[in-house]
Amino acid sequence: MKLRLSIYLALCLLMACKEAELKTVEIREDEQNVFISIDRFQKEIDAFKLKDSLESIDRKQIVFTGSSSIRMWSSLKEDMSEFDVLNRGFGGSTLAELNHYSENLIYSYSPEILVVYCGENDINDGLDPDQVVQEFKQLQSNFNEKLPDSKLVYLSMKPSLARWDVWDAMSEGNERISKLCEASERSYYVDISQVMMKDSLELDSTIFIEDGVHMNAKGYELWTGIINPFLTKLSSRDL
Repeated sequence: MKLRLSIYLALCLLMACKEAELKTVEIREDEQNVFISIDRFQKEIDAFKLKDSLESIDRKQIVFTGSSSIRMWSSLKEDMSEFDVLNRGFGGSTLAELNHYSENLIYSYSPEILVVYCGENDINDGLDPDQVVQEFKQLQSNFNEKLPDSKLVYLSMKPSLARWDVWDAMSEGNERISKLCEASERSYYVDISQVMMKDSLELDSTIFIEDGVHMNAKGYELWTGIINPFLTKLSSRDL
């Protein structure tokens, strides 16, 4: 009887150890972005929907959306004061997630101009430029179908101190997306990377916050200097 009990307890302990091992693996791989839920930013999307229900939203405006470089642009309205802009950046999102939430983040507003910053996290998470380009193609195709009178502006993936090792892959993705925009009558590519560089091999380290990825006010000021005039021309149909 004692022998059977000992065997039973040993098996239970073994199973518990195996279960703990599996959980550890899953947690570790999730931290490496191997397993990412497409709905991981649902709470942020729900918050946008609640906010929209409580406020009067102009359905004909300029919507900025994409990843945290947009989400953290706290001075967007002031920097783009001559335009009616709406910030719908969320999480540390990828293009796949932007496509997934596009109905709520894009098409429900029917913007005249859509400004997108996204793709950097995709590359940093291990996707190759081809996968990023395919997701952009999906975004562009859906946009052209659902908003045939609107314009899509893609802001190039930016270089950063902490992600300099994947800048070559981002540059390749940027180049291919720029060609897709050139081939489209209503898609535009804006290169925001050049003003962030001292030269072709060195970044301006003074425009980043401590994490080496996101920008400070000086960085956003540089972006504004490029994007604002571009939107002025685009809105006046000079492009």
